Amino acid sequence: MQPLQEPVWRKGPDAQYTRPLLGSELLLHQAHVHGDGMYQVCMGLTLKTSLGADSLIRRFRQALVYLRFVAPLVGATISDDEQTLWIYQPASSSKEVETWARNVFQVINDRLSPADFIQQSTERRLPYISDGDRASQQQCRFFLLTNPEYAFFVHGTHAIFDAHPTFNMFHILLEEIVRLRDVEPYAELPWGREGDNLPPGPATASGCSPVESSQMETLLRMVQTQLDGIVGPTMTFVPSQASYVKVHRIDAVVPPDETGRILSILKSHGYTVTHLVQAASVVAIYLHNKDLHGNHDQNSISLPGNPISLLKYNVAPYNRRSHITSSMAMVPIKVPVELISANDKDVVRSLIPVMEHIKSMYANYTFDPNLPCLHDVLRSNSRSDNSETLTQGPNVGITNIGNVDQMLPQAWYTEGAPTDHAPLIEVDDMLFGHRVGHYPGVIAHAWTMKKRIHYKVQANGSWDEGSLRNFVNRVVNLTTSFE
Repeated sequence: MQPLQEPVWRKGPDAQYTRPLLGSELLLHQAHVHGDGMYQVCMGLTLKTSLGADSLIRRFRQALVYLRFVAPLVGATISDDEQTLWIYQPASSSKEVETWARNVFQVINDRLSPADFIQQSTERRLPYISDGDRASQQQCRFFLLTNPEYAFFVHGTHAIFDAHPTFNMFHILLEEIVRLRDVEPYAELPWGREGDNLPPGPATASGCSPVESSQMETLLRMVQTQLDGIVGPTMTFVPSQASYVKVHRIDAVVPPDETGRILSILKSHGYTVTHLVQAASVVAIYLHNKDLHGNHDQNSISLPGNPISLLKYNVAPYNRRSHITSSMAMVPIKVPVELISANDKDVVRSLIPVMEHIKSMYANYTFDPNLPCLHDVLRSNSRSDNSETLTQGPNVGITNIGNVDQMLPQAWYTEGAPTDHAPLIEVDDMLFGHRVGHYPGVIAHAWTMKKRIHYKVQANGSWDEGSLRNFVNRVVNLTTSFE
């Protein structure tokens, strides 16, 4: 295997910083380019606050100025001219960044529900262009809805906004909003040097050195073994018609009492919500195909793009909340159909062997310290990096975001205020949607928040809404039947 020399940020004579997109940054950007903007994300929080609208707006803008300093990639552009590059132009002063914050932040006072806003935002393909100047393109914008409730959203490229980095960004912003600040609190920051805070690639951030480890070949062989089962005959979830116009978004929620019971059983058996929801989805795919075709000749069910957050691999000084860029490994998993009972009465019992298989696959991936280098090593060795499975084939991609309450506090208090007082800001809910584009598969997410398991699917109009609802109902029924 050839040594991996990861590109780093370089500062040119024009003071611009450039770096090639790396790892999942490039993987997701390519999906966006070739899939009609697929995966660009609109993600936000609904809020309750005692702040007046004017004060909240001012504080949000100030917080964005601070965000630009500690996580400057939010102010970068992407160039696809000769090489896919991040381009970042350092700011000359806080006044310049305040102008940027006004340009990328929009207040929406019209009566608009968060769900309708997500639908409208994802209909627009990135980037945003200011005054028709492509040099001033923006890969993200921020929005505050004020009617009928407060809701704060970012709409941007998935090359920056994975779930975990986005929650870290929300944490930074809310922390700044509730602090007591002067009118111009960020003028003394060393603007022009914020480029030092640009995030490096996954190899640098994690300190992984694949050339020094024979395990890298083991990891590459494991990925190839899983892909071999995906490109051949495999059982999946097939759309019913050819149309990309409409977007289906279907949500389901498991009540708190059921969620508590499920989490307790999972913990006692050594499983996670990821294992259960993915197993339930696999069994639901099996039942869907059985309904349509009866007997089958496929020997596996494929989950081609399973994200593993790489933030936990980061080492100092990169293991910080402000390391905001896409940081995932997308790994394939195939599940043998033989693990699923053909007897309808015993199908719920199939969850345990499927979960055990999925658990073992994740363990094999996550125990390898070279996982952060996976996509770049695959590319450097001219192997498949799994990108084609993210844009082709009617498969189901399932992501468990995790426990939102553990990633983002619900209550935010004025700096120094006692916590037995009412919080200045309360996070009420988390919402998101993706641009589906030409993606022929189903995008599925699970997460836990306020003692509830949530399950959401998104798909374009080539899918029959009834089939999608049946699929979601089956997943939820299987999840709540686990014991």
